[in-house]
Amino acid sequence: WFRWNFVNRSVMKINTYDSFSSNETSRLLYDSVRIAKETEDIGNATAEELIMQGEKLKSTKNYLDSMKSLTDNARVSIKGIKSKVLRKKLYLWIIIIGLFLANFSVIVTLIRNHGKLFSSYRYISRK
Repeated sequence: WFRWNFVNRSVMKINTYDSFSSNETSRLLYDSVRIAKETEDIGNATAEELIMQGEKLKSTKNYLDSMKSLTDNARVSIKGIKSKVLRKKLYLWIIIIGLFLANFSVIVTLIRNHGKLFSSYRYISRK
């Protein structure tokens, strides 16, 4: 019975397709062509959008590459400036230490000479 019922349904489907009018078939074919055309238009628009996005990505990559180069140059410049500042600080510390030692020696001299910077020496003149 199941097999017979399946065959009857298949035959009914075929008869249903045969009962479509020529106009109905033309309309369905036209709709299929229209849907295919719309799908093609959507595909073309998507492809164009992807191409534009790809160009924007390339432009962004080029911009980032130039920014990286600029950043690297700035890093080298800052490193040079930092080195110069460090050298100048070192020179200043050397000068400060030198001045401190000079002050210390003057104070020691003043203490030894009882408040006089220079001790009085007797000059012996030779005749």
